[in-house]
Amino acid sequence: LNELIKIDPKSIGVGQYQYDVNQKELSQALEFKVDKAVNLVGVDLNTASAEILKFVSGLNNKHVQNIIEYRSKIGKFRNREELLKVKSLGENTYEQAVGFLRIHDSNNFFDRTSIHPESYELANKIVDKLGIDLENINTEVLKNADIKSLAAEFNSNEYDVKLIIDSLINPTKDIRDEKEGYKLKKDILNLKDLKVGMILEGSVQNITDFGIFVYIGIKQAVLIHISKMKKTPTHYAAHP
Repeated sequence: LNELIKIDPKSIGVGQYQYDVNQKELSQALEFKVDKAVNLVGVDLNTASAEILKFVSGLNNKHVQNIIEYRSKIGKFRNREELLKVKSLGENTYEQAVGFLRIHDSNNFFDRTSIHPESYELANKIVDKLGIDLENINTEVLKNADIKSLAAEFNSNEYDVKLIIDSLINPTKDIRDEKEGYKLKKDILNLKDLKVGMILEGSVQNITDFGIFVYIGIKQAVLIHISKMKKTPTHYAAHP
């Protein structure tokens, strides 16, 4: 993601009509997707580049520049609170951005997770209630925790309690790990290796009126013509 973020989203190619649509609206839509991806995954505050930090919710170019300068000056951030020392970054900006920023070796365990500082008090109450040792987390206790009961006891809501429980079970959770990628066959190196009847996995690289181009691990993307694309077992697609 750190490298992909440096590429103009429009350069990925979104089909043969990419340049027929409103370019401003296309840019806004693509940047929204990139922004959403960055904030879902989260950013390591001590290693993130300026290119990726600018997509963090609440941060503008000036904030990013000041964060980079401050980080260079101190070496690295030790905790999330230290962000408040960055020039021009006030309380409101901090509250917006901090939940998407991680510090993996922070002296505060929760800084390593997706838990927002506003929920640290609740997180500490849950940890104390369940007798959790943050240096040696008993995930079974967390998995069996009564979320509804905890929410009622601490006058909170089940969503926040579940988010904290999930973050404690897997502090370094990355949603990308939950996505199953496609598997390329190692013995398929060029077109000559393809045989009728083979079932392959791949990624769609381009969509046209006459079909789609799919990457299957060889130099050339292969074309699946629309005449070979079925919408249902008995009906062919009218358009990709």
